[in-house]
Amino acid sequence: AYGDMTLRSANRVGGDAHYWSGGDFRIEGLEGEVGDFDSPIDPIIRALGDVVIGEYTGTSLHILSGGAVTIDFADITAPDPGSLGVDFLQEMVQLSDGTLVEVDGAAQPTLDIRAGVSPDVPGAPPLELLSGFDPATDAFSANDFAPDNPSTADITIGDVIISAPDGLVLITNQYNPNALLSGGDILVTGEGPLGEGINAEGGAGQGGVVFLDARGDIEVINSFISTDGSGEVGDVVLLANDSVRLDGSDGSLTGALSSEIGRAHV
Repeated sequence: AYGDMTLRSANRVGGDAHYWSGGDFRIEGLEGEVGDFDSPIDPIIRALGDVVIGEYTGTSLHILSGGAVTIDFADITAPDPGSLGVDFLQEMVQLSDGTLVEVDGAAQPTLDIRAGVSPDVPGAPPLELLSGFDPATDAFSANDFAPDNPSTADITIGDVIISAPDGLVLITNQYNPNALLSGGDILVTGEGPLGEGINAEGGAGQGGVVFLDARGDIEVINSFISTDGSGEVGDVVLLANDSVRLDGSDGSLTGALSSEIGRAHV
């Protein structure tokens, strides 16, 4: 099977790059604890297994994971200044209800997390990026090895803040889903350093938009989801095959809310 990719450092890991992992992708400290990640030009993380990151700070972040995704804190500071396909993604993503969401990490400060995707979605790195690869004599395919199937498509988020105006938060495990996976909940714990949940208010500008699209439950625990900027208020769209639950005295939504629970509008 493909191996895992672990970036380990005594300090925060800095990385402006594409990452492909045939197993799990993790940021760690020297003792194996979950580590933190910075990127002034956004990374694109593709993994066939799980993705685990402590705190992320930087421009637009894109994660396509074959398994679960866990992030303690994400601070999206700006859109990406780089090049299409190299530093950010630009595509239309269809939600489970047919809604089309435009993902463009250069046009908007973006947190784009897609978990539990089919194994062919993360794909393999371009052959020209493989060190020592000679297309005249070597052969490589994304299907050369069969990685172990990850266990769930769950997504767990502590805190998210979009500190620039007009941001996008897209968190889904319904994008090209791997039907062999169990699970598929989205959990916002508010257990990051801010204790807030998802804050897409955008500072002094237009509020962002938030889309959560879950195979199972959506739970917002002791925290909030807010797009209530000083300019135009952004949308909050919650789609769940099972239930949407705000649990705790601080659980709240602020914004233009559209929610589906078990495909029934509420």
